[in-house]
Amino acid sequence: MASITRNSIAAALGLLVSTVAGTAGAGDDRLVRIVARTEVSTLEQIPERVREAAQDGPDCMLETTVEMLGAVRFTINDDWSIWQLPCYLAAYQASHVHVQAVMLDGDLNAALMVFPGSPSSDPAEEVEIVNPEVDIATSTLTSFALGRGLGDCGRYARYELVRGEGESIDWELVELREKDDCNGVEDDPTAYPLIWQR
Repeated sequence: MASITRNSIAAALGLLVSTVAGTAGAGDDRLVRIVARTEVSTLEQIPERVREAAQDGPDCMLETTVEMLGAVRFTINDDWSIWQLPCYLAAYQASHVHVQAVMLDGDLNAALMVFPGSPSSDPAEEVEIVNPEVDIATSTLTSFALGRGLGDCGRYARYELVRGEGESIDWELVELREKDDCNGVEDDPTAYPLIWQR
């Protein structure tokens, strides 16, 4: 199974540089622009290497979840994309994994992406993210993990897609908020108490 390595990413970096937006978000030239969003509804529409990479993390049930929820391909350029795949479906929320895929010399390389926590988070990073919403205009992803079905508590996180250390692209945590008091009041998650901010 092919996977994305530092060498393969270094080879593709020239393709990525032209997609970097230097005026918004991360505040420097690290923000990676997403140029298109494509929804898919069947497992067969997802490349085999991408499906294999998704299995490197949690026990995703793609055969069931993709048929129920669909999947999304976020295009960075002609050779580079990120796939958002539903992993686990619960009563009122679903977890997803994200796989970056890059075409190099006619060969598709794919690797599972991680979502870092705050400096004091335990665990320090996760591969699954709950209820993700991606805004392609800003290359940001938000997640709202409900504490219970009523939606009156939980954890809100916001990430940006950036050029990481070396030759990689990563989801970088920008903001983390949490409301532990499930008090019956459905507050806007963006107004929850701030736990950490970049």
